[in-house]
Amino acid sequence: ERGNQCYEKKEFDDAIEYYTASIRIFPTPKAYNNRAACYLKQCKYTAALDDANLTLEMDPNNIKALFRRGVALNHKNEFKLALDDMKAVLMKQPKHVLAQHMSRELREQIQLLPKTTIRVMLDEGFNKPKRVMELSPEETVKIRLNRRCYEVNERNLPRVMCECSGSPKFLHSLQPKAHMVTPFQAQAPTMPSTSRILEVADEPQVSKPPTKIERTDSFKQKNVLLLENGLC
Repeated sequence: ERGNQCYEKKEFDDAIEYYTASIRIFPTPKAYNNRAACYLKQCKYTAALDDANLTLEMDPNNIKALFRRGVALNHKNEFKLALDDMKAVLMKQPKHVLAQHMSRELREQIQLLPKTTIRVMLDEGFNKPKRVMELSPEETVKIRLNRRCYEVNERNLPRVMCECSGSPKFLHSLQPKAHMVTPFQAQAPTMPSTSRILEVADEPQVSKPPTKIERTDSFKQKNVLLLENGLC
């Protein structure tokens, strides 16, 4: 009862403490389900999913637990599994307005996903080998939240060259190739850079900076042309 009172007052941390204490003494599906509701309010979707699963293990027909699990799955980008839970809710309670709304939203979200598998390369750091995997669109969305990865083609070559935050390094250095180190090379740039290399492409042709003598000759030629045209 105290947990419910805290929940109504939106004191979710206190409510979780009361529900947890109740579970330690005597675990019930109601206590797990109520704690799952608190976790959802706090956007702790993994914890909410765990408690909803525990509730359904003890009470498979619990509509609130099904709905809450579907909400948690939706926020974890498990759209198809979330839709399955909403369908189960509507089978038991066809006029469940929130489940109807979420079902429509989930169907639209699933329609926006690519239909084929996506080939990605996982980059987990210099000390670990890179891996190429073929994932479903949902798995790709999920893995990009937790790991560094990028899409590759059939030859395992990245489709995009790089994704930068801030100014690329070549704007600050006369060594244009220093920032072009690919994910397949072990050597890191000699200067720190905010550029995050995602994929490999042909290196651009960068003209060599003129030497001091060449700049002087160019300046002299320009003055001669100006004198001939009467502009000086």
